[in-house]
Amino acid sequence: MKKNWIYIALVIALVIGFFYIVLEKQEPKEPVVDQEQGQADKETPGEPGKDNPEEKPDEENPSQELPKDDEEEDPEEKEGPGKVVNAVPVVGEPLPDFTLKNLEGEDVTLSEIKGKIVLINFWATWCTWCDKEMPDLQRLKEENEDLVVLAVNVEESIEKAQKYVRDGGYDFEVVLDEKGEVSAQYLVTGLPGSYFVDEKGIFIGRVQGMRTYEQFNTILNDIRDL
Repeated sequence: MKKNWIYIALVIALVIGFFYIVLEKQEPKEPVVDQEQGQADKETPGEPGKDNPEEKPDEENPSQELPKDDEEEDPEEKEGPGKVVNAVPVVGEPLPDFTLKNLEGEDVTLSEIKGKIVLINFWATWCTWCDKEMPDLQRLKEENEDLVVLAVNVEESIEKAQKYVRDGGYDFEVVLDEKGEVSAQYLVTGLPGSYFVDEKGIFIGRVQGMRTYEQFNTILNDIRDL
């Protein structure tokens, strides 16, 4: 009888030990967290008009976009080591020079216009805002002896430009950028666009879109005060 009780006690001990081991393995352990690592930053969507504000059209000085070619050439084409042929406009430096035909078939070269402020205006007959701006350019030409208005017609025939200028009664200098090469070089994306050169031939700045007579006069007076 005594041995039987010993065997029973051993069996009970073995059963208890077995269940203890099983329960120990099944108990979930808390994961170890790297305190220095932290959590990844979450991307917060930007508020409309704040992070990516939409660019609103200039209602005060409107312009019309030029038609874009399928292939746009690099405005800076190099000829030989380090020599830039088609440089882009840089404020404080002379504008890239060009020679274009006027409505009489004569060559007009920008760098040969000396001692006067030059207003280079890019335009086209189909441009509504150019049409509204033209009378003010004529008035500026008539009232300012120290100003040369150089109107660059973009990618239109000489016949179309001649008729428009004749019908409008304009007598400022008009030249033809028939292939759009000068407007591309000058980074013109919309019409009208005006570029200003001082009496020393230095590029002062440009304005995009139509300007009124008063606005042009303000710009000219600012150039004279430099």
